[in-house]
Amino acid sequence: ANMLRNNRQHFAVVDFDATAYVIVVTLEAIVHELLMNEPTMGKERILDTITEVLLTYLLPMSSAPGKS
Repeated sequence: ANMLRNNRQHFAVVDFDATAYVIVVTLEAIVHELLMNEPTMGKERILDTITEVLLTYLLPMSSAPGKS
């Protein structure tokens, strides 16, 4: 949460504590799933999607991947 708070000018979110919690819990669940079950679509594809989802969530609309 402090990293988000200290760099708030780069992020679209305003509740840094809740955002940090959601990101950590979500990533832990995804990593756990990847370790327990080999995905049929490949880990690299999933990691790319995780990155896109997080950046889309965190960044302002004009800065998110694929947004103009």
